[in-house]
Amino acid sequence: MADKKMSGWQPDALYAGKAIEDMDKGGVQASMISITTPGIWFGSAEETKRLARELNEYGAKMVSDYPAASGCSPCSVPNARDA
Repeated sequence: MADKKMSGWQPDALYAGKAIEDMDKGGVQASMISITTPGIWFGSAEETKRLARELNEYGAKMVSDYPAASGCSPCSVPNARDA
């Protein structure tokens, strides 16, 4: 799995600014970033660790860049003994 690129939405630098812009337009004062079902476990401990780090770093950057507007619930690695 490590040689395959994860499909789906890929966050980028433009998304953060656009999200804050849309929040301002809609009168939204704060948002929370979190991962929902099915989580980040797809059967590979190495891929799960990589994805958890990437998502946590993205969330930390959002909170750092927009502290009054964002919060982040960090990802943890399931099956930590195997990871």
